[in-house]
Amino acid sequence: MTQDIGARNLVRVFLGVWSALGLFYAFLMFRSLLWSPSFYIDHTHYESQRPLAQPAALALQAEAKNKFARDPGVRRGRELFRREGCALCHGLGGKKGILSKNYVKDRVPDLATLAERLLLYEPEDVEAVLPALAAGQSLDKVDKLDLPNPAPVVAKYADARKVILDGNPGGKKDEKGVQPIDMPAWKDTLTEPDINRIIAYLLTLYPWEEG
Repeated sequence: MTQDIGARNLVRVFLGVWSALGLFYAFLMFRSLLWSPSFYIDHTHYESQRPLAQPAALALQAEAKNKFARDPGVRRGRELFRREGCALCHGLGGKKGILSKNYVKDRVPDLATLAERLLLYEPEDVEAVLPALAAGQSLDKVDKLDLPNPAPVVAKYADARKVILDGNPGGKKDEKGVQPIDMPAWKDTLTEPDINRIIAYLLTLYPWEEG
């Protein structure tokens, strides 16, 4: 009789342990989903990326035709841009950033026009800086750039790199309103060569034909 009670207690303990483990792992799975960027964007007051599927598909088609697309450094930059979740906010191909409530510019900035922001107005200008960036080099460490006036370009590049490294809070349209999506700091996640390759990738996205 004592053995039967002991066996039943052992079974109860065994089942209890397995039930507790099951609940624990279910909690971990739920938490990982809850903290994922895609879940956050889809289930908070920010607009989902899903309605932008068609523009995203067009952006991917444009990338495939890009003459820089096969460069290993550019390909690495594209991989990082997608893998690290940048495309969730800025859009695939850097186009059509998602809506951000109470943000001064309404949408998370597009990055397909980064070349223009870096004062690179011609494809030849991008070609002058692309080899160094795709190789992971910083422009402020390159001895000579084949540009008419490289100093302002390097300064704008340094500003863009700083935003990626240190992050940038989203500017509020209404100071009493909700906080817009902030640009997170990537200095603890991405190396400087990785950031340079992402910038190289973004510079190749400028719609020269449309411009």
